[in-house]
Amino acid sequence: MSSPRRSFRRLAAAFAITVTGVTIGAVTPSSPVAADGTFEALASPQRIADTRPTGETADGDDQKSGPVSGGDTLELQVAGRAGIPADADTAVLNVTVANTTSRGYLTIYPCDQDQPNAANLNYAQGQVIANAVFAKLDPSGKTCIFTSSTTNIIVDATGSLPSGSFEALDSPQRIVDTRSTGDTVDGQLEKGGKNTEGTALEVQVAGRAGIDADATTAVLNVTVIGPARRGYVTVYPCDQPQPLSANLNYSAGDVVANSVIAKLDGDGTTCVFTSATTDVVVDVSGSLPTDTYAPLDAPQRITDTRGSGETADGIVEKIGYRRAGTTLQLPVGGRVDIPADASAVILNVTAVGTDENGYVTAHPRNSDRPNAANLNYSAGQVIANTVVAKLGGNGMVCMFASSDVEMIVDVAGYLIGDAPADTGERCPLEFVARDHYDDHYPVGPYQMPPGRYIKQEFDDGFCDIDRRDDDEEFKLNGYVSTFHGAQLIIEVAPTDDTVEIEYSACGTVTPYEAPDPLPSSFPSTFDEGFYVVGDHIAPGTYTTTVPFGEICVASRLNSFAGFVGGFDWSPMETIRIDSRYDPLPLAITIQSGDVGARFGGICEWTRG
Repeated sequence: MSSPRRSFRRLAAAFAITVTGVTIGAVTPSSPVAADGTFEALASPQRIADTRPTGETADGDDQKSGPVSGGDTLELQVAGRAGIPADADTAVLNVTVANTTSRGYLTIYPCDQDQPNAANLNYAQGQVIANAVFAKLDPSGKTCIFTSSTTNIIVDATGSLPSGSFEALDSPQRIVDTRSTGDTVDGQLEKGGKNTEGTALEVQVAGRAGIDADATTAVLNVTVIGPARRGYVTVYPCDQPQPLSANLNYSAGDVVANSVIAKLDGDGTTCVFTSATTDVVVDVSGSLPTDTYAPLDAPQRITDTRGSGETADGIVEKIGYRRAGTTLQLPVGGRVDIPADASAVILNVTAVGTDENGYVTAHPRNSDRPNAANLNYSAGQVIANTVVAKLGGNGMVCMFASSDVEMIVDVAGYLIGDAPADTGERCPLEFVARDHYDDHYPVGPYQMPPGRYIKQEFDDGFCDIDRRDDDEEFKLNGYVSTFHGAQLIIEVAPTDDTVEIEYSACGTVTPYEAPDPLPSSFPSTFDEGFYVVGDHIAPGTYTTTVPFGEICVASRLNSFAGFVGGFDWSPMETIRIDSRYDPLPLAITIQSGDVGARFGGICEWTRG
């Protein structure tokens, strides 16, 4: 048995360091060239297993089957489903546990192999947690998922690798276990005792456990067990300085893991630094050849929403909390040496500052948000997961957050494959009414982009939308409202600071899209609401009779900017009647050059 080598290094940063879920080394970036044996990304992640009673999968198989009992194995068909080729050799999966009954772990391996001494995911009682897995499939296209404790299991597929593009081991192999009871596949780096805080464990990877002696990148699963205090792990090539990044964060007593695509040094080693004293376990599942994966010179931060956040190129930083139910349209291709036409990237996504449970879903631009999740988090938790993300049009990926969260995204490299097509579609953008004062949506390209928005839900009640400037007192910059659930349209200007959407009757506000094709005819009657001339309403004269005791308003609009200056509506023409005693007639003529029309009150307007 060999003793683990430890090199004592000065701490590079305090615990405030944030997660970077992948570690890489130097290559010269170049545009990807698709070839046989490269990563085959799905159009968007697809759910292929969900054992929960409410679970739904892309094809209706492997759903609603109930929790998998402790000690049992879920045999899952992967190849030939949900867009995964029937002859796929390896699948890129995101595996999640939910409703766990006690502390335990998952082991994922080809069903034609014996269950290995390895783990892909560790969990605590009641935890919802996920991890990315490069899963070698058996000849029939299956993978087996063993659980040590009873739990529901959810599996999302991201893509696949054909034979030769991922040098997968027959099953994952343990190459480090510092615990007193630890065993490794070859007897090396076992039972060496906890890794002392501030030291790096040098791990020989190449030439062990079936990994080629000349391997340059290894797919690892790194786990910490029983750390003495809060801390972090950084994995990096031993011939490089320790970077200011981390692969996983932990609290005292945790058992937590994350996938790491680790660049090896010239001797085939990687260093595992721990900021706090802890046991370390490392499993290896295979290696990625250079014609499959191109790492960057160093991890690059491409998103940090925190007020103190900084990114490598100064964009998508300090943009504020991701609001519940919103999607960040994140540019990746063409940034920080990722080629503009890259097919897919390796990201590490971190949730920070969470107030409630939630999840993050990553999917390509030009695709609808799928029934899938990449990262699950709990209130107050700092947690990360590695994401293999297919890029969409313009090299963008959509990042949906189900609850308020600060988000950090690091990119490590890209997978070789076909360049994404650009259909011109954007990420699905939705903005829901907020219940709390000052819960505004910041205006900008990554939160609420400037442009025209529409509210179409027809809920009774009051809805208003405030456009606000950056005055400390939130001086009113624009305002539109409705009482009767009518269609509401507003233009958000680039100079606006925030937008506030108030009251439940607002429902969901989305970017405006003109009808395609445009209607050949239009309705002849209209209720309260905002309408685009040529999209919803035809030019002409519209009349109504104002009921006794009611007020009705009609306006010709040259924009949907709302009230200007805080008080006065500024359309081209407004007519208004307050019928205090008798019903009164009212008429307005909408011109072909008008941008829009607004009808207010409970009147019905008729063209004729």
